[in-house]
Amino acid sequence: MLDTLYTPLQRELAEVEQLIKHLTQSDFPLLDQVSRHLFGRKGKQLRPLLFLHTYKLFKQDVSDEALRCAAMIEILHISSLVHDDVVDEADRRRGQASVRALVGNRTAVLSGDYLISNALVRTFHNSTNPVLLLSMLDTIRTMCEGELLQWQHTADPNLDEATYEKILAGKTAALFGQCGYCGALAAGATPQEADTARLVGQAAGMAFQIKDDLLDIDPKTETQEGKTPGNDLREGKLTLPTLFYVRGLSEADRQSFFTWLQDPTARQESQEPHLGRIRACGAAAYCHTRMASYAQAAKAAFATLNRPSPAYLALIDEICGVSPQPTGGARTNAGTQPAVNKPGRAPHANASPAK
Repeated sequence: MLDTLYTPLQRELAEVEQLIKHLTQSDFPLLDQVSRHLFGRKGKQLRPLLFLHTYKLFKQDVSDEALRCAAMIEILHISSLVHDDVVDEADRRRGQASVRALVGNRTAVLSGDYLISNALVRTFHNSTNPVLLLSMLDTIRTMCEGELLQWQHTADPNLDEATYEKILAGKTAALFGQCGYCGALAAGATPQEADTARLVGQAAGMAFQIKDDLLDIDPKTETQEGKTPGNDLREGKLTLPTLFYVRGLSEADRQSFFTWLQDPTARQESQEPHLGRIRACGAAAYCHTRMASYAQAAKAAFATLNRPSPAYLALIDEICGVSPQPTGGARTNAGTQPAVNKPGRAPHANASPAK
């Protein structure tokens, strides 16, 4: 599957890699050190991949401006993780030291700010399409809102699944939606087509974050993904697996769980018993069902573009992490079917509507 996704875009992705190096260069040695640490190891590049595959739906020859936008999106994604690690007080990120662990919180925050603002200036200084810039800025705002909403509901016993979805729509799905929106718009798509491409990315992004939340309870995660299981609980984050688990508890057990979760010292020391219970309650099956529902929503939105592409459908599956549902089905208190949110307010008449 991965060959299907990457091989047709080898040249464009190589150019995006070079642009990322250019857009993150600095004459300041400390910033250059941070950039090399962050961008020296190439990941899956799912966001530039979605941008470029969307662009190719409408136009084959990728413009220089589009390549810069694809690079900008990856820089925004990686740089936002620097801020996330400061907020979460995380010392590791995908198997290597976080920036805050290397240079401290103050330098990490300023480095993340610099990387984003510098890349924005270099990407759009000669742009003839202000909607691309304004939409990118609006996405940054929406991502901040999602992170703030998650922080506001740390260890909150009143957090419900609808609010959890708002958090995901801001912190993760907004950027995937931006990949679709800007990818289509840069290729000359109509505003309506670009809005539809945004919906595809948003739905896929919702599934992607649920998949990531599910990895946090998986004991194989550290070996396969370089991510220590239990980080979300350690930080007091209520993700979909945990929300599903909590819904099935008696009132006494629920109170006991939140007493533990609201104690920063306790949750640093004893996640494993709670992780074991979350794994055993059917949460994984429920999460896979939700991921599949969002994948279906993404494909349904994509179908309305009437631009068939097996590679694009394969990319949606890759982002959504669609796989056979685990045995031992989920409990039936599953909640509502997913609605594709539209995070962010439109900064321009041609951009998509507000929330």
